[in-house]
Amino acid sequence: MTRKIFVAAGALAGSLGLLAIAAHAASLNVKTGLWETTMQNQVAGNMPIPQSEIAKMPAQARARMQAAMQAAMTAMNKARTIRSCVTQAQIDKAFTNPDRGGEHCDRVAITSSPTEQTFKMTCKGKHEAMTGSFHLVAASPTAITGTMDMAASGGSNTMKMHMVMHGRWLGTDCGSIKPGHVDVN
Repeated sequence: MTRKIFVAAGALAGSLGLLAIAAHAASLNVKTGLWETTMQNQVAGNMPIPQSEIAKMPAQARARMQAAMQAAMTAMNKARTIRSCVTQAQIDKAFTNPDRGGEHCDRVAITSSPTEQTFKMTCKGKHEAMTGSFHLVAASPTAITGTMDMAASGGSNTMKMHMVMHGRWLGTDCGSIKPGHVDVN
């Protein structure tokens, strides 16, 4: 769940996610179409996998997993730019609370207006839990900024992620990018 959460969070938050995440009471006043979003993450801590789960793995598999996780954390700390195609339905609908692979997430809008959205999120899985807060500002219909702070815990391990993002509208034509998909540069 943890790797999925942080990978998904980064992609989600930078694409339509931060445009629609908190839009429970009022939709953000942003244009539909192609958006380009630049994200800078700061990830720290240990992957929130309980030691009891790690202890079950053979030594070689454990070493491969730890190396892969360290590489993933290093990659997450690099700035990246993505493009996404956003529809009005996505902005209006926001996120539901789906169960995914035994994980359930609840999202609560704290503030919601056409120019600013704040929400909190809590996810619970079999071995891990995650909490997060998101804040978005639509400075204009063609420019957004936002922050995301998340903490994932499993066993005695906790990983924290802080993200700052800036998005700009590129136009109505999404080209080959389909709604709900992300093109990572």
